[in-house]
Amino acid sequence: MRKIFHALLVTIIICGFLTSCGSTKGAAKTITIASGEIPPDMATEEFTIIGILHDKRGYDKWVEKDFAAYPGNSVTGTRDDLISTYRDVNKYRYLMDGEMKSERFSSTNAQGRQEHTTTTSYHYYILDRKTGKTYKRKDDSSFFSKEMIAYLKAIDAVRKK
Repeated sequence: MRKIFHALLVTIIICGFLTSCGSTKGAAKTITIASGEIPPDMATEEFTIIGILHDKRGYDKWVEKDFAAYPGNSVTGTRDDLISTYRDVNKYRYLMDGEMKSERFSSTNAQGRQEHTTTTSYHYYILDRKTGKTYKRKDDSSFFSKEMIAYLKAIDAVRKK
């Protein structure tokens, strides 16, 4: 029984890795200018995108890591940094941020008792600081880093055309 459990656990972990690797590439292909999720000027202008930090160590660590891996010009900073360090909206025209969304679901189990589950997901967007227009990601995900990576891959693909 123990061997079956371990084999099942290993299979689930491997499937998770394969799914997560493929999902960023697949998701990045659906994030386009035509879908309204990327500003059109990103295709023709030089820019530095700002990844917004939220003073949450676990979250901010991934924002810094993901933006450091982005091949274009990028920085990370807090909302306060927008006023002090990154005031130049021509150079730092775009920022990427995410809104956390929590939903609570209730269900009844086989014994007739209520069970509650809370899920948390992130909904990312790009703000064009020059025009004030927001370009929202159509999907959200509880895998915030994967979602951020997919968005940055899509931006890079637009930037390289």
